[in-house]
Amino acid sequence: MWFEAYKAFDRDFRAKFFKDPFIPDPLTKSWSDGVQTAKDNYLLNQRETQAAGEQAPFRRGRDNFGRFGSKRFTPYDSGQRDGGARTNSWRPLCLRCGNVGHRADSCTTTTPSKTGRSFLVEWRDGALLRISDHKLVCVRFNLTTCKFDSTPYHGIHMCSLCADTHHGATKCTR
Repeated sequence: MWFEAYKAFDRDFRAKFFKDPFIPDPLTKSWSDGVQTAKDNYLLNQRETQAAGEQAPFRRGRDNFGRFGSKRFTPYDSGQRDGGARTNSWRPLCLRCGNVGHRADSCTTTTPSKTGRSFLVEWRDGALLRISDHKLVCVRFNLTTCKFDSTPYHGIHMCSLCADTHHGATKCTR
């Protein structure tokens, strides 16, 4: 499924390398950011293709290394590092149910972490979607911060746990 996304990442990575040689390190933040952006762009292209009812070639949205000065992020921040390895204290927050210890893509919980609440989002086809209208929800906004505006090609900026548009799931007090 991700072959085209990885090809786009590889194409951008090689172009960046030949423009200004550096030592590639797959453990760096820029590497994981580039891969994640390539995946995001691939998913957006797939959605556009499905909506248009045609098969279009993979088209990249923005550059996979955040050119134009944009600051990139890594979904599910890797937490504190100790000598290059994750510390044992880091555990992911599920954007679907609000529990710690798993991610939305593997969530099988039948009730949200807060009693009396209902699920607002679901993970389907590699994307976080609002259940009420199946609109894309921005994972970046929920995990850290996102400077991109909500557009048809970029997810809604709303907390996946309470629907507040002023904070993401990691800052939710519900």
